[in-house]
Order: sequence, then structure tokens, then C-alpha cells
Amino acid sequence: EVDPSTTLPAGPASSSNKRTTLPLSQKLQIICFAEKTSNSAAAKKFSVSRRQVIYWRKSKCKIEEAVKGAGSRSRKQRLGGGRAEMYSVVNDRVRDWVLEQRE
Repeated sequence: EVDPSTTLPAGPASSSNKRTTLPLSQKLQIICFAEKTSNSAAAKKFSVSRRQVIYWRKSKCKIEEAVKGAGSRSRKQRLGGGRAEMYSVVNDRVRDWVLEQRE
């Protein structure tokens, strides 16, 4: 249970061009606050956009799973982050060739 009276350090407002990544634990704190109040209130209190709060609430299960997998470490992670590998067969062959050349 998260205490709604606690706040996160003030970050850049949603109108700022600087992109930041919040740790998953802070995202869960914002989700819990939004569930008790509203998306708009959570967005104002934690200086994030309302759309981002809505997205995090929809992704709550994935965020909780990622936090459980992280253990006690505080991680910054984007869910689904990173480009999917497109040429796995080619990459495997190149890796094997490089390892052969090193021998």
C-alpha cells in the first residue's frame, strides 16, 4: 500500500521536451495514487502527463511483473523497449564466423 501523501521529487512538467524514465516502483506509486483519486490528480501531483498515467494504469500488470522480476533492485525499464531482432539467422551466422576467425 502506498501512502498518497508522499510525493516524488518534482520532475519536468509534461510540456517540457526533456524525456525522463521513472523507475518502475515510482510508476506503481503513481498508479496507486491515481486509482484512489483520479488520473488528472495523479498527473498534477507527480508532474507527468495524464495520458502517461492512463497508459501506466493499462499496463499495471506488466509493471508489477517487471518489479517482481527486478527483486530488490530499483530499475528503470521501458516495457517492450528495444527493437526486435529482424535478422536472427544472419546474426547467428556472423557471430559463428567471427568466433571461427578468432580461433
